[in-house]
Amino acid sequence: VVALILHVDQAADHIVAVALHPGAQIGGCTHREFTTGFFYGKPGADAQIYGESTYVKEYTYLGMINARRGDGLYALEQRNKFSVGDEIEIMKPDGRNVRVRIARIFDGDDKPQESAPHAKQKLWVDLGGLAEEYDILRREEIQAETER
Repeated sequence: VVALILHVDQAADHIVAVALHPGAQIGGCTHREFTTGFFYGKPGADAQIYGESTYVKEYTYLGMINARRGDGLYALEQRNKFSVGDEIEIMKPDGRNVRVRIARIFDGDDKPQESAPHAKQKLWVDLGGLAEEYDILRREEIQAETER
């Protein structure tokens, strides 16, 4: 099964479909436990998930690369907080995950900043030249979050 991610680029007014290799780890993003529901027919009594309503958070989605500048910085619209020095993964469409460290972050006016705390902020980041347009950025997490 190939995973398909749709990314809505509001600035360019279009939708980008990114097909990921079957080995891509989409399930690592924040989610609650799930079943196949009615996909394979009427579910049995054991198909319902009972217990705590917790989110499984193996990875945090940080954003998708939108462009690359001549100086090697990458554009993205940030989705969750990250900081200079954080080790993150670049998810490639072919299924590879490349670990990198965020070297620098700049806002839309090219002012340096130590962290990116504001969702949907447009940023330029230095990832050491290892990313390409439409690569997905994520950070590995250790614990699960309890739904509030």
